[in-house]
Amino acid sequence: MKRNLLIIILLVVSPYGFSQVCTPNSSYTQVGIYPAVMPDGMVGQTYEQVLDFVLPTDTMGYDFTNFKILSVSLPVGLQWECNNAFNDCNYDPQVTVNGCGLVFGTPLVAGDYLVDVNVVADLTVAQGIPFSFQIPLTILPFQMNNSNDGFTMTGGFDCAPSVVTFTNNNPGLAAYSWDFGNGNTSSQENPGPQLYTNPGEYVVNYTAYANIDIVNVITLNTVSVNALSGFGGGFPGFDSPDPYFILKENGQTIYQSSIVDGAIFPSTWSLNITLNPANTYVVEVWEADESNTEIFFGSDDYMGQTSLNLVGCSGCVLTGGGSSGGNVSYEITNQTILPNPSIFSTDTVIVLGYPDVPFIEYDQVQNNMLTEDLGYVYQWYFNGVAIPGASSNTHAPQESGNYTVAAFNDGGCSSTSLPVLGVVCTDYQPGIFSSSNEVVLSNPMTNGSNQWFFNGNPITDATGNSVEISGLGDYSVTVTDSFGCEYTSTSISFSVGIESLGTPSWSIFPNPAEVKVNVTVQNGISVRKIEITDMTGRVVQSISTNKPSNLLDIGDLPSGVYFVQLISEQNTFTKKMIKR
Repeated sequence: MKRNLLIIILLVVSPYGFSQVCTPNSSYTQVGIYPAVMPDGMVGQTYEQVLDFVLPTDTMGYDFTNFKILSVSLPVGLQWECNNAFNDCNYDPQVTVNGCGLVFGTPLVAGDYLVDVNVVADLTVAQGIPFSFQIPLTILPFQMNNSNDGFTMTGGFDCAPSVVTFTNNNPGLAAYSWDFGNGNTSSQENPGPQLYTNPGEYVVNYTAYANIDIVNVITLNTVSVNALSGFGGGFPGFDSPDPYFILKENGQTIYQSSIVDGAIFPSTWSLNITLNPANTYVVEVWEADESNTEIFFGSDDYMGQTSLNLVGCSGCVLTGGGSSGGNVSYEITNQTILPNPSIFSTDTVIVLGYPDVPFIEYDQVQNNMLTEDLGYVYQWYFNGVAIPGASSNTHAPQESGNYTVAAFNDGGCSSTSLPVLGVVCTDYQPGIFSSSNEVVLSNPMTNGSNQWFFNGNPITDATGNSVEISGLGDYSVTVTDSFGCEYTSTSISFSVGIESLGTPSWSIFPNPAEVKVNVTVQNGISVRKIEITDMTGRVVQSISTNKPSNLLDIGDLPSGVYFVQLISEQNTFTKKMIKR
């Protein structure tokens, strides 16, 4: 059976726009996602499934004020739309706890997936809390199980190379004939799998026989008289013979040919005479006189004969007659006639090709990657992992690493580009502080390399997380990540002698603290400013003061580790503080 390919049109823009893609089901009251396991889909088949969800209203006594669905990672070819896309998929559970979304499209790649729903939530006391929910989804391979009267084939619609298995629907018959269209044939009842290497359409023919009564047919097709002599009775002017032949079976005449009047040799007769291999046959050659109305020459002249074999002969000599040197040729065919088939069936194996291998052009200045749009469906990958929603022919890298893009055609066959290294420098800011007689990097970078500077010049072998204060001036550090991005700290200046950099007596109490913390200086240092920085070096609180004792309100700071910096005209002193 010939099949027309379904052209799968995958729209980049959602066909639902901002219309109501689904209606939340208020019958669900327990917090969760419904269904917990998504129904199976199939490659090349349209898929559509509503996901309902019920949101929690509070946790540990704090109210949730908003949930935002950031992304839904889906198999290639599927898309997602929430029921309030006009509000950027934000949901306020204090208004309603019910929501829904629609998963739709045509999946292109088979596999077992975990659909990853990424959400951030806001509480009355905190914002941007990430959550992730996973829902199993299985996409089955495309199946062309074209059952017919003869056979069923499995795997007949696939990317090259394709292996197709065949199941005989009529076991137990007398004989079978298979032609798989790939150059292979078989007479087995259940032949083995067939390999189709190249893209194309391959017609498979199947014939089954209820009996194997074979008939062998032997046919005499032509007889030719090539030469004769001794005819005409010796009369001059009568040297053109008029030959004919008689075919005898077991001595009985079964055929007599027409006469060729005034023959020019060879004289050939086309025949279709069935011969029985159990009988004997003789060809007699005659020269017509009486039978050709030449009665004054008397009766016909017998020129001789030859016995037929059942394979044919060329130039067989005539014997026993009046022709010396006469000879004949004849053609015989042997044909085996098979029984009529009980069942004849045909089907088509379709083997698909692959898209052109995409090539990535990377504009590092604009931070954009591009592959030529050749009408395929695209999926971008970061370090080998599919990027949710990255399905156009362009992508803006979000972090440093290897990026590839795969192109999928309508049959789900894919080609993947070579990896391209994307470099994205982050907002990391090195933080430094002075401690005793050294300057310390407060937030070292994993896999980063450090270089310390004094008055803008690199300090030899100063590549650790701290450097010794060896003279008056400005100290800073530049951190370089594994991708070559450089991050430089602010400078700490020292303008008095090293011997006068004695650590002042000062304290932070309580430490750890929850709401208030008291910073007190016990010896004679002139305080100009107090700053609190986080682990990245970012200043989160700053006050200008010259008082020896200062009460700081830290109630709004998130829990974590901070640094309190005591800044004088000549120096900066740092201590660690823990906020509960």
